[in-house]
Amino acid sequence: MRYVVTGAAGFIGSHLSEALIARGDEVVGIDSFTDYYDPALKEENARGLDVRRLDLARDELDFSGFDGVFHLAGQPGVRSFGDVFPLYLDRNVRASQRLFEAAARDGVRVVFASSSSIYGEAECYPTPEDTRPSPLSPYGITKLTCEHLARAYERSFGLDVVVLRYFNAFGPRQRPDIAFTRIALALACGGSFTVYGDGEQSRGWTYVSDVVDATILAMQRGSGTYNVGGADEVALR
Repeated sequence: MRYVVTGAAGFIGSHLSEALIARGDEVVGIDSFTDYYDPALKEENARGLDVRRLDLARDELDFSGFDGVFHLAGQPGVRSFGDVFPLYLDRNVRASQRLFEAAARDGVRVVFASSSSIYGEAECYPTPEDTRPSPLSPYGITKLTCEHLARAYERSFGLDVVVLRYFNAFGPRQRPDIAFTRIALALACGGSFTVYGDGEQSRGWTYVSDVVDATILAMQRGSGTYNVGGADEVALR
């Protein structure tokens, strides 16, 4: 099989690309290597992969000849409003809209990586897929917007799409700004780390290989929308 992986130089995208290649699939990666965190880390992630620099929001997209697109690219981070908000609109909403349009035109199946951030402060944990979305961050707001776009293209243009909502993925190559990295560095260096909120929150962590397995299965035989999470809730106290 021949696949496109967007965000292929990122944390989950690089693991997914390697897993697909190990299965014998051909993978063409796409990444814009933005400076949200050190691009050198992404360059290291992409070593040995065929990753092409492309801006999904502006460059021409052609998915003809591919069997599917794994759309993992996006602007991450959950605490950014103010002047940076247009980045979320551009790199999440506009980029995804253009990708969905190109995939529908070329008749290519899409697995779209959304996020548990679309739920905001969920009413129950574990959180089922029919929980009412109530995002509280630009990331969650724009990811939910992308979900609506995916369903609109599905209904109006026949897009074959599966939506996955990732819950707190962790593992090798994770971003330097997320909790696991900051906690590990604090432990290794004898420093401290900041816990946001009131200190009563909890998280259910999902190892990156489980995320990758679920993503590949979704391409093979998924339909609709799935939460991708694992383990028990752990309090951050």
